[in-house]
Amino acid sequence: RQARGAMSSLFAALRENHPPSTVHLSATGRFRALDEENLVLARSTSLEVYAMRFPDEVQPPNSSAVAGAAAAADSKVTADSAADDKKERRPVLQCVGRYDLYGHVEAMALIKLPGKERDCLVLVFRDAKMSVVEYSPAADELTTAAIFMFEDEELKRGRVTWALPPVLRIDPRRRCIALLVYETKLIIIPIRHAGEGDLDDDLAAQDDILVQPNKKFKGENATAQGVTRLGAAPPDASQLGFLPSYLIDLDEAHDLHGARGIKGVTDFTFLEGYYEPTLCFLHENKRTWVGRLAVTHHTKMITTISLNLSQKRHP
Repeated sequence: RQARGAMSSLFAALRENHPPSTVHLSATGRFRALDEENLVLARSTSLEVYAMRFPDEVQPPNSSAVAGAAAAADSKVTADSAADDKKERRPVLQCVGRYDLYGHVEAMALIKLPGKERDCLVLVFRDAKMSVVEYSPAADELTTAAIFMFEDEELKRGRVTWALPPVLRIDPRRRCIALLVYETKLIIIPIRHAGEGDLDDDLAAQDDILVQPNKKFKGENATAQGVTRLGAAPPDASQLGFLPSYLIDLDEAHDLHGARGIKGVTDFTFLEGYYEPTLCFLHENKRTWVGRLAVTHHTKMITTISLNLSQKRHP
């Protein structure tokens, strides 16, 4: 009993001796201010924000320093230094913020939401959690604008691990957010943008359809304690433009040849230049390996589907 109590006390607290050093995700946008471009890096459980700045504090060397350097260096180095001094000073990346998170970032993207002057940061955590944060200049901190949680036992189907982490993609025209979780569950979050022509007219005309919660998950279509479930909209949806989300089960999708299911997804992305949001999947319905290349090969496929956000269909 004493040994058990001692072991449990060892895991009562977590202390990070060394901050994460490996960068595995990045995004660019106007996150902190409208007049500067920011580089956002995700290092496991921390975020770093960089800004492109000109080092005004760095002054050109004085005459004595130049003379001393010229005396110690050969003529070639002196010529190169003189040429560099004549060039325009290049901007450098300056770290303007570092923020610790309570979770490992699986996916990340910047998006301009309606009603927001600056870009918002979309963060995805394991297994199916999504958070939308923005920068607050007054507090010099990150503030949470919306929290989504799409974890459901029916979606997991008894599994606890998945080979593919959550994949986040944003429509180039910012009409919706696509989040692939549990390898085959595609969650679509429509976004309404006021005054954007036909798209906004179509969404406004179908408000009675969009505001209806997803009937398949009746117990999860509510917003409790600021967390938005599948089929519901955030409490401040009118400010952020988020509409109720809905689910596309890729196992039940059909291609042009009548084959059922989009399985073994490697990656997917939105295609530009289409009237409706269009997704292109790279997947492998029938998998193979080195020992079966003589029997089964060329198994990778490309499947494209369009999203009808107003009707929640994908013809």
